[in-house]
Amino acid sequence: AQGGTGNCTACPPGAVASGGSAECVCGAGFSGPDGGPCARCDTGTFKATAGSGACVACSTAVPANARQDVTSGECSFVCLAGYSGEVSCTACAPGSFKDTEGAEECDLCPAGTYSDAPAATECQRCPQHTGSVRGSAASSDCDYANLLIMATEDVTSSCVGY
Repeated sequence: AQGGTGNCTACPPGAVASGGSAECVCGAGFSGPDGGPCARCDTGTFKATAGSGACVACSTAVPANARQDVTSGECSFVCLAGYSGEVSCTACAPGSFKDTEGAEECDLCPAGTYSDAPAATECQRCPQHTGSVRGSAASSDCDYANLLIMATEDVTSSCVGY
């Protein structure tokens, strides 16, 4: 927003300049009087446009293991890390993980790691001198035999084409 002398001043958090004028108004996803202060809409509510309007109730509930997302000006949800899905948020199965929010599928744990619990956001490293195959779901999958398999696969994949 522009101050009276032509200098720019920052709008308060959650507010935006109103069409190039000197006035700040609450942005989408925030409510409050023109000029601020602006408060983020409560979970289960949203506001699609900038201005002093109130937040309104979402027509759909935010599923468990998700957070509300009003960045698009609509009521939607984003699955938390460790969960994936478009319609509901399903926990990543043991042997897989997801370290970011969103609908994307869970990834299998890489070789040499495991995840033994649902909804993992990371995989655990196998103990020293042991290994595991990709997608391992228990620490008991980490053993010396798998370490040898991993070493053989590494050598084989580095020799492809020779």
